[in-house]
Amino acid sequence: MMEEFKKILCPVDFSEHSIKGLEKSVKLASIANGELTLVHVISDPWSELYNPDSDTLLDPVLAEQKATEMLEALAAKHAPGVTCQCVVRRGEHIYSSICELAGSLYSEIIVMTTHGRSGLKRLMIGSVAEHVIRNAPCSVFVVRSQKGDTLTT
Repeated sequence: MMEEFKKILCPVDFSEHSIKGLEKSVKLASIANGELTLVHVISDPWSELYNPDSDTLLDPVLAEQKATEMLEALAAKHAPGVTCQCVVRRGEHIYSSICELAGSLYSEIIVMTTHGRSGLKRLMIGSVAEHVIRNAPCSVFVVRSQKGDTLTT
């Protein structure tokens, strides 16, 4: 019998890849009648992700509000009927913010995706998923990206 995870943490960066992880985490939460926490970590509050229609820089507090709205919209669309909370954190190291939150919430599993970067790009950017796997206080389920998937970030 598959272990049922009651407290599930799902990091979301709003890419198509992370939506796949969200869909898997919703399935796990539904099976176990568990609680799902969606988390987005803002490492660059001036990213156009939070203010795509303007040439002006967005205040970090407004970026946090925009990210919260975006997470809540994803939860409404992809996780109806699942107990879900949305958390936005700011941090330079995304993986450490994810791991700290998992620990403070006593998460039983983190469900996340990898962007499938390889070679020089992976070496320069690093792998958030790899760092989470190495430092998480709980199990980590990684949804692998498929060749041909496109990024929206």
